[in-house]
Amino acid sequence: MLKTSGLRVATRALSPTSGFLHFTHTLNPYVGCQYGCRFCYVRGLTPHRVRTNLTGEDWGTYVEAKVNAAELLRKEMRSLRRRGKPVSIFFSSATDPYQGTEALFNITRQCLEVLAEEPADAIVLQTRSPLVARDTDLFQRVPNLLVSITIETDDDDIRRRFAPRAPRLEKRHAAISEVKAAGVPTQVAAAPMLPCEPERFVDWILETNADRYVVDTFTSGKGNYCRRSIAFGVPEILEEAGYSEWWGNEKGREVFAFLVDRVGPERVFWSSDGFNEPTAEQGEAAACDAAFSEATPSAT
Repeated sequence: MLKTSGLRVATRALSPTSGFLHFTHTLNPYVGCQYGCRFCYVRGLTPHRVRTNLTGEDWGTYVEAKVNAAELLRKEMRSLRRRGKPVSIFFSSATDPYQGTEALFNITRQCLEVLAEEPADAIVLQTRSPLVARDTDLFQRVPNLLVSITIETDDDDIRRRFAPRAPRLEKRHAAISEVKAAGVPTQVAAAPMLPCEPERFVDWILETNADRYVVDTFTSGKGNYCRRSIAFGVPEILEEAGYSEWWGNEKGREVFAFLVDRVGPERVFWSSDGFNEPTAEQGEAAACDAAFSEATPSAT
């Protein structure tokens, strides 16, 4: 439940990227996210931890709308273009641009209206909200846009264990199907992959007719992702649900293989390759598995 829902005057709209994202910038129209997914990496970032220490607010209990984001975005896009700078945008990296608060403030839609007039070289719009279908008309006017929606399982009981406040899976499925039917480039991201019956899940998400599919796991992410998942208790949640075999990459690779078999390797991507050029370091998943073993040897 939200404790804080308010407005914020931002100092910038675009932030230079770092970490696994190979975009030039990220765009986050909100601070915080009401979905509060238990595995979200933002829970481990310094701004959230500082806020929690100061206010006692947990992840998922606060959202602030950046009321001047669109105005700033227009100025920043024009400045970057005047200087001949490339602009590729991941929208969004630390919030959901279509969480319920968007229905009140329309910050995401305002930013998209700017990007229709001041195009970026590439935009990935990432959400797990069915509200995304509201802006299908606008997507048709934004150049170089890919709309990506998270569908991480086909089992809402499983979804509730990890993301109890996130939208129902069937609504997401219907939303991305609607966006695709309007001719907008789309992607389904099974990220992070949650327990399911792999072949049934693949058959279901293929009904969306999305252009691309991404599979990611709790242990295939870059940087400290798997370590954060360990710290957030993901292995224990899986074990309590009777799905401990879903820790690691094996089950995700099974889903990946079914997808490749159905639609071919050109439309299916593993982990960050689904958003970036293929640059995954060899042995990274094994290193994450080793980190898990060191941190919680009794759980394996």
